[in-house]
Amino acid sequence: MNRFIRLVKRLDRMIGDSEFIFFETVYKQFASRVVTCQEPQEVLDDAISKLSKIQLHLERCSAVMLQEVGVGAEVGTIDAELRRIRSIQQQLEAMLCEAMLDLKALITTHTRGELPYQRTSM
Repeated sequence: MNRFIRLVKRLDRMIGDSEFIFFETVYKQFASRVVTCQEPQEVLDDAISKLSKIQLHLERCSAVMLQEVGVGAEVGTIDAELRRIRSIQQQLEAMLCEAMLDLKALITTHTRGELPYQRTSM
């Protein structure tokens, strides 16, 4: 359980106080790289990669917990964090897909407030 707590703290440090602010920060880093022509998709790839590493460790924690204590509150807590990570990843992956298809379209979608994280936080 201590490993789980450390992983959640790591996730919280990465995301910060607000998922919306996290997404906006990632988007702003992306947009600044578009302007300077510095591989903007790397920003999204890096965020997804970091989340994937935390997800993998959480999944391992969940498997160990299931073996040690069976289904219980601890496993439910881990599963809730896994759902949170998956949701964040899906939104980042949607941004990445749009960026890969058309950088300008992603910028336009953001400007219109139509990215998934923008719609869910209103």
